[in-house]
Amino acid sequence: MRSAIEPLRARLGWPRPRTPAVGAPPLRTRLSNWVDEHSLLLRALAAVALAGMALTLAALIAEIAGATSGLALAVALTTLVLCIAVGAALALLMRPLTRLVRFAAQTSGDASAAQRAPDDDSGEAGVLARAYNRMLDRLHDRDRALARELAEKTDAQARLSLAAHQDPVTELHNRQYFQQAIERSLAGRRGGAQVAVMFIDLDDFKRINDIHGHALGDGVLREVSRRICGTLRKSDTVCRLGGDEFAVILTVAGGADEAVGVAAKLLAALASPMRVSGHDMFVGASIGIALAVPGEIDPVEMLRRADLAMYQAKSELKGGFKVYEERVTVRASRRAQLAQRLRNALADDSPSLVYQPQVTLRSHRVARLEALLRWRDEELGHVTPVELVRLAEESGAIQALGERVLEQACRDARWLAQRCGLAIPVAVNVSGRQVAQPDFADRVEDLLARYALHGEMLELEITDAGLLTDWSAAERQLAQLRQGGVQLSIDDFGQGFATLRALRALPPQRIKFDCRAAVGPTGDATEEAIAAATVSIARQLGIESVAKCVETRAQLDVVTVLGCDAAQGHVFRQPADIETMAGWLLENAGRVRP
Repeated sequence: MRSAIEPLRARLGWPRPRTPAVGAPPLRTRLSNWVDEHSLLLRALAAVALAGMALTLAALIAEIAGATSGLALAVALTTLVLCIAVGAALALLMRPLTRLVRFAAQTSGDASAAQRAPDDDSGEAGVLARAYNRMLDRLHDRDRALARELAEKTDAQARLSLAAHQDPVTELHNRQYFQQAIERSLAGRRGGAQVAVMFIDLDDFKRINDIHGHALGDGVLREVSRRICGTLRKSDTVCRLGGDEFAVILTVAGGADEAVGVAAKLLAALASPMRVSGHDMFVGASIGIALAVPGEIDPVEMLRRADLAMYQAKSELKGGFKVYEERVTVRASRRAQLAQRLRNALADDSPSLVYQPQVTLRSHRVARLEALLRWRDEELGHVTPVELVRLAEESGAIQALGERVLEQACRDARWLAQRCGLAIPVAVNVSGRQVAQPDFADRVEDLLARYALHGEMLELEITDAGLLTDWSAAERQLAQLRQGGVQLSIDDFGQGFATLRALRALPPQRIKFDCRAAVGPTGDATEEAIAAATVSIARQLGIESVAKCVETRAQLDVVTVLGCDAAQGHVFRQPADIETMAGWLLENAGRVRP
C-alpha cells in the first residue's frame, strides 16, 4: 500500500513523514511536554471556545424568546466579552499555581532537592511555594546527612578491611592476608615456576625490647620491613606474622637455587647497622625456605615447613638460612615441639630445680647451694640445661624462665631457714642479658622482700658476661643489688666469652672455672697454667676462686694445691631436690667430706 501512496504523494506535493531521530522521545512524550509549556494559551483558547458556546446558546435563547436580531447580537457580544474576561482572569490567577505544579513535576523527575520554586507571589500561591521550598530544604538537609552517613560508613568499612589485613606497626600485610595470598599464589602457578615461602625470624630481638623499650623495638621492625621490601620484587608478598617473625611469598623460576639467592640478599640487607632513634642497632635474622610440592595447595603446611627449616638454620648457626628437607628437619621438628611444650610447662611449673653444694676447701663446710635447672618432658624425654636455655632464648621465654628460677630459689632458701634452721645462701645462674634489663634489680629486690630474705642469702652467677653489649646498664643494676648485700660471681671464667673486662666493670665476690680441662689425664700444660692463673688473679684481687665439675679425689687434690677457696662437683654430692638436700645437710651438720 505504501508503494501505491508514494506516486500520489509526489503528484500532490505532500511532504514525506519525518523519521524520528535515534534516541528521540516518543510523540506522546513530546506532545505532553508541548502542552505543559503552552498551558496558559490552551486555557485562553478554551475560555474563548467556552465563550463561543455561550454566545451560541444566548442566540438560541434569544431566537426562542422572539427577540430582535439586534438584541440577540448585543446579548451575544456581551456574553463573549464576559467569557473572555473570565478566561483571562482565570489564566492570570492560575499562572503561579501552574508554575509551582510544573516545578514540582520537574523536581520529582530529577529526584533533586537542590532547586527552589519561585516564591515572589504574595498570595496563597506564594505561601504554598514557600511551604514547598521549606519541605525541599528539609529534604536537602536529609540528603546531605544521608550522604555523610554513607561516606562515613564506607570509610569505616575500608578501615576495618585494612585493619583486618594490615599490620599496624609496619603497615605490611598480616598473617590473615598471608593465608589468602599463599592460596592465590599456589592456585595461580604457571609453567615451571614454583612458589617459595620464606620464614624470617629476627635473632635476639627480645633483647632490644628489654633493654631499649618497645617504642625503639617498633622502629627496628619498621626498618626491617623497609629493607625486606627494598630487596624483593614488587610482585613478591611480604607479611609480618607477629612479634619478630616475617614471611615472604615469591614465585621462582629457578627453584631452590633462586630462593637461596634471595635469602642471601635479605640477610645481607639486614646485616648492616640500623640507625633507629639515635641508636645503632645490629639485627640479624635466620631464614627457613619451603618450596611448594607439585599438587600441594595447603598454606598451613607450607608455613610449617618454612618454620621448621628456620629452626634448623637457627640451631646450626644464627644468621643463616636453610631449605626444608624432610630428612634433615627431624631435629628441628623436635626443637619446635620442645619450644611449644616449654611455653606450656612454664605455665604448669614443670621445670624444677635441684641443688648442688659448694664446699670450702679449708673448713669443708657448705658455703652455698647452686640451683640447677632440670626439665623432663613426658613425651620428649630429658632436656639438657644447655638445650633448655637455648630453647628459652629462641622462643622468647628466657625472661619468664629466669624469673621462675629466681623465685623458686628464693622460696627454697626461705623454706630451708624456716623449716630446717639452715641459713645457707643459694646461687642462681643469670645471663648477661637479664642483668642488663632496666628493671632487673627492682624485680630481684621485690623477690627478696616477698620471702623475707637478706641480700646475702642470694648469689647471682653471670654465665655469659662476654656477651654483654650494654655494660653501663649492667653496672647500674648490679651496683643497686650490691648495696642490698646480693653476692655476684662470674661463671666459666677463662673460657668461652667470659672476659677480664667483667672483673673491672662487674666486680664480683668470686669467680668460677671448670677444672676438667686442666686437671686429670686429659689436661694439658696450657689449660693447667690457665687454671693456676685464674686462682692467682682471684687471690690478687681479694676475691674467691671456685673450681666446679670436680668429679674425682685426684681433681680435688689438684685444685686444693692450686689454692682454690671452694669446690663443687660430684666428689662431694650429686644434685638433689631441696628436701633431699636438706636431709643430707642436717645429717652431716653442714660439713662435707669427699
